[in-house]
Amino acid sequence: MAFEKGNTVGKQFKKGESGNPEGRPKNLPSIPDILKKIGEGSKLAERAEMPDKNNLEAVMEFVYEYAIAGKAWAVQFIAERTEGKISEHLRIETSEPIEVFKMPKKD
Repeated sequence: MAFEKGNTVGKQFKKGESGNPEGRPKNLPSIPDILKKIGEGSKLAERAEMPDKNNLEAVMEFVYEYAIAGKAWAVQFIAERTEGKISEHLRIETSEPIEVFKMPKKD
């Protein structure tokens, strides 16, 4: 096994040395940036015969069609983006202590 820069077995990097010293290259678009750019375009919407919509609007229209057709994932997708995700809260009303696990009795 070869180690660069004097690293030893069990230590991946020297103290204070980053694993990626160059970092992320500048001017490289991120995935959300790329998706937003594609969504603003209309090339895919035109292929789907929706020339008056951008790609994002066309995709959302398809999601609504799937929801109307009864696809649960589409209904959940729309609900989470219009109403917000549901957070579950558990309320226990008791005066007794909650026993998480049994402790063995010491003799």
